[in-house]
Amino acid sequence: LDAAAIGFPFWIAFAWFYEFTPEGLKRESQIDPAESITHRTDRKLDFAIIGVLALAVVLLLTDRFVLRHGVNQTAAAPIAEKSIAVLPLLNSTGDPANEYFSDGVSEEFISSLSRLPDLKVVGRTSSFQFKGKTDDSKTIGEKLGVYYLLEGSVRKSADRVRIAVGLIKAGDGANVWSETYDRELKDIFAVQSEIAGAVAKQLKVALLGNNGQTAQLTTAATPSNQNVEAYNALLQGNFYYNRTTAVDTRRAISYYKEAIRIDPGYALAHAQLSRAASQIPNYGVVSVQEREEAIETARALARSALELDPNLTEAHTAQGAVLRDFDLNLVAAEAEYRRAFELAAQNGAVVDDL
Repeated sequence: LDAAAIGFPFWIAFAWFYEFTPEGLKRESQIDPAESITHRTDRKLDFAIIGVLALAVVLLLTDRFVLRHGVNQTAAAPIAEKSIAVLPLLNSTGDPANEYFSDGVSEEFISSLSRLPDLKVVGRTSSFQFKGKTDDSKTIGEKLGVYYLLEGSVRKSADRVRIAVGLIKAGDGANVWSETYDRELKDIFAVQSEIAGAVAKQLKVALLGNNGQTAQLTTAATPSNQNVEAYNALLQGNFYYNRTTAVDTRRAISYYKEAIRIDPGYALAHAQLSRAASQIPNYGVVSVQEREEAIETARALARSALELDPNLTEAHTAQGAVLRDFDLNLVAAEAEYRRAFELAAQNGAVVDDL
């Protein structure tokens, strides 16, 4: 269409210098004025030119304002109202050493809210891309495809924790609800569940299960013995594991081991330790001894995680990694990953964050 519009002046010039005659196309300068049939062809040519011009204009307008607008309308699908992204909570202590805790609490809100069947929750990988960014709420909402955003801050000091959270509409940044929770650190599991419940209430999401009991919003990150120190060690391990460097992965392993020492029945810590250990052989030059120790740790901890909690998604991904990378048993590995995906779907986890 654009080519037709650009070529139109050429056809005007062509019609100006050439004339159709019974003998064919000739330049006007070669035709005797007495023999010219311009008086008979001018009118036809005028109508032809006008017709071509009109058609070009109609097609151009159709392309610009109908077809392209229609494509844009199709692409801009409506955003479901019951959808939310948990943005990384700010570490309001100003101490980088506490960054792991604010990140960990943010991840726990994602996991807790994901357990609600009527609510679409964006996963960690997607929401954490905005950590430290200054994008406005409308931009974030459009990029993530969510109607609401949960944001706030965390302050951890000694044996207390303060969590300030706010629920806002992404479209216009309007505040829907906000609250500050100032509790003892030992109550962290209860307050996280309480906040998730308050958010769900504001979104009018059903919190009742099939048996009429209130939905349980605790996650696998809660230690079996409810020990806050074990939980704290797990969050530190996750913080370094997510950095995906050799040095940080080794630090993550030490924290996961500490979490297991404090709570031997901590299934998620077993699974995370296995997953971290399985990465060691991938980092540069590793001694034979370290490689063998890492593989043995990955095997043993994947096995123990499954024994402690057969329905733990991370336990199956850990076992899948061992079967794939060390046993080269791709069929068995696929079965483990498939089971992990099934469990993730059942628990409301975001599969692309596995």
